[in-house]
Amino acid sequence: MNHGEDLVRARVVPIGEALQAVAQPNKAVTIGEALQAVVRSSAGEKPVDFADAAAIQAIVETCGNDEQGKDLAAAALRAAERNVKPADERSGGEATVRLRDVLGEAKLSGGDKAVTREDAENVAAAARTSAGKRGAGTGKAVVEAVTAAADMNERRAMA
Repeated sequence: MNHGEDLVRARVVPIGEALQAVAQPNKAVTIGEALQAVVRSSAGEKPVDFADAAAIQAIVETCGNDEQGKDLAAAALRAAERNVKPADERSGGEATVRLRDVLGEAKLSGGDKAVTREDAENVAAAARTSAGKRGAGTGKAVVEAVTAAADMNERRAMA
């Protein structure tokens, strides 16, 4: 465990605050930085659900859908499938998989792409499409991070 993880567990860290911490000053916020903001925020403790998996898939498509991205999307989907099972039905006592577990070491070849408003809208639409289905959740953490990154990029572009 590193100092950043200790800090997250010690207090609630909103995604916006985590994004400020990971984003490089005076540069556009990237997809990779938005994902790391989820990891470093309190939202990283949230169990992965199907809406999260859909939002992550939309991010992967934004970044070019390469093998690393496909692996990340597949890991998110497997995590959602595992998490939807009641704990007593999981084989071998499988633990709940959290966003931090899936996104913690995420590497996307297009992860250095600056987040745009269109990216945020696509991610939100993907999460919304899955929301409401059994075990789907809302994908809120991933959507919030990408939207906050797009907002930050728009503000920086106007400055």
